[in-house]
Amino acid sequence: MLYYTGDDAQALDKIQMAIELFEEINPTLPQVADAYSGLGAILQVSGDSAGALQALESALERRIVARGEKHFTVAEAHNNLAYVLYETGKYQDAYDHLKVGVVISRDASGTNEQNFANLLETLALTAARLDRMEEARQAINEAEIFRAKLPDDHPMRTHALDARADVAMIAGDLETARRLWQEVFEHRSSVLPEDHREVVKVVNRLQELDEMLSQ
Repeated sequence: MLYYTGDDAQALDKIQMAIELFEEINPTLPQVADAYSGLGAILQVSGDSAGALQALESALERRIVARGEKHFTVAEAHNNLAYVLYETGKYQDAYDHLKVGVVISRDASGTNEQNFANLLETLALTAARLDRMEEARQAINEAEIFRAKLPDDHPMRTHALDARADVAMIAGDLETARRLWQEVFEHRSSVLPEDHREVVKVVNRLQELDEMLSQ
């Protein structure tokens, strides 16, 4: 993240200063949308979901003004907003943004395949929450095509498998979810330190599943 230094207060100050500076120069600059997006990310990490949603809504609006409705960065803005909506349980709102993002990503030149995979994985989880399981599986299948292009030792190579495991959990298929998360763990722990947050996340998910399966 452009402004993140590990100190939330310092990062927030820098982002807010950047927003004021860019808006004074020209409020339609793409950098204004970047700053609002960074602000949303920091607020989400710090637990301020309401503030994050407000900032990411502003980022989306500014991105459209700066780039037009069909630019690939607008799809990424839809995905960022949808992620926070998903985390706050607003699944239908998240789904609506993701569907717009998918359409833009398919048509826009310059779309980053891995960012598109992120969008598809979030769509899969959201569709599953809305009991659209077939759509969830199709989104994961497409995301896996993009993830398979990454090197074997890339941490994100198994990211679509994360989504597949979570969809299995949502569907109540705990044994399949446990098997898939174990596959993720074997890969991710071989390419990242054991205390990396992505490895810790998988370990916690496995422990959660073991407790659920033992009941």
